[in-house]
Amino acid sequence: MNSDFTNLPYMAALIILIWILILLQRRQPRIAIGSWLIGLSFILASLIAGHLAAVYGNWYILPHTFRLCSDLIAGIIFMLYTGRPLKFSHSSLLLLLSVLPFIAVELLYGTDTFAPRPYVVSAIAGIIICVVISLYLKSRWWIPFAQSVAWITIAAFAVHGNARAAAYWALGAVYTAAAIRLWQRLRQATLGRFTVVTSLLLWALSFFIHPWVLFMPRIYAPLEIVWTMQKFFLVIGMLIVLFEDKVRESEYLAHHDELTGLPNRRLMNQHLQKAITDGSVHVVLIDLNGFKAVNDSFGHSAGDHLLQIVARKLASLLEPGALLARLGGDEFVIVSPHATQALVPSIQEIIRLPIHLNEHATAHVDASIGIASFPEDILAPAGPPPQPTPEIASNLLRLADHRMYLDKQSR
Repeated sequence: MNSDFTNLPYMAALIILIWILILLQRRQPRIAIGSWLIGLSFILASLIAGHLAAVYGNWYILPHTFRLCSDLIAGIIFMLYTGRPLKFSHSSLLLLLSVLPFIAVELLYGTDTFAPRPYVVSAIAGIIICVVISLYLKSRWWIPFAQSVAWITIAAFAVHGNARAAAYWALGAVYTAAAIRLWQRLRQATLGRFTVVTSLLLWALSFFIHPWVLFMPRIYAPLEIVWTMQKFFLVIGMLIVLFEDKVRESEYLAHHDELTGLPNRRLMNQHLQKAITDGSVHVVLIDLNGFKAVNDSFGHSAGDHLLQIVARKLASLLEPGALLARLGGDEFVIVSPHATQALVPSIQEIIRLPIHLNEHATAHVDASIGIASFPEDILAPAGPPPQPTPEIASNLLRLADHRMYLDKQSR
């Protein structure tokens, strides 16, 4: 029994980070953090297995095998689910099938199997599976090509008697694939994306060179520290990604209606003021008649569903350059550079169509509409055209609201 406690501080630090993520998940259930937690849990399991393999040298096979498989599963989770809800879709199940030969290679090496034939069989199975799945999913040509090259390389190492290189290059291939997929999936030009992808690539590099530097103490000792620290850089990158996503979501909600996804009053005002500055704009204010009766009869969830349907219907009528926003309640507004008087019959017709809320409920509503235009409705009787000012936007909305109210009274 050896005494090696060098990894204990890293394990303690990783446990703390995992606990922080668990607390964050409890406070923000909407964040897709489950895959991060599972992946990091396998990394922690790998560290624990590595510690046990070092302490119980005579019984290293079981923890060593467990460590290899833990590293592999963590890479697979990062590749398939990072930043996404942890759900087993049809495509993800097929991709999971393609990693079975990788697991076979790690099990072979972990159990001290050095004969080349099982590795070659695993490589052939890996090539066949990845080509069939790529053809079925209609993936890009370079994906099965890259996987086939990786498997041929793994088989070549095994044939030349280097099973260690075969096992670690399999791990490196998985982490390289995870880095490529996350580079494609995460938001462009963000610090979190750069940190996560760089950490995974360094991790993949450590697997690629591990078989040759393992027996070079002067090189391996400092590199082992770097390889261990990169796990924490990966966690830091994860936290940055979560923070950036939260900031982006807050910015979106600051300018959009959460129920319908349409621009809200703030974004509409910005668009309206810019349109006034450009010289011409038309405002169409729409208020639903009968919406309160839907809420009272079928409940607020049915009313919310009705608003979402109406929003989609109105959006289908928009011309290029026009903006549809929800002001709140059952009020919508269209800001358009095009003449909108001819749009009124289309709006009335599409809203009057029966709206099926569910299998047992159908709603009937119509709309009161008011239109105001700049500069036509703002011109003084005998004066020059008015200069664009912020007050003009509020005056246009006020005038459209007044006309909409007159339309409602006439019904």
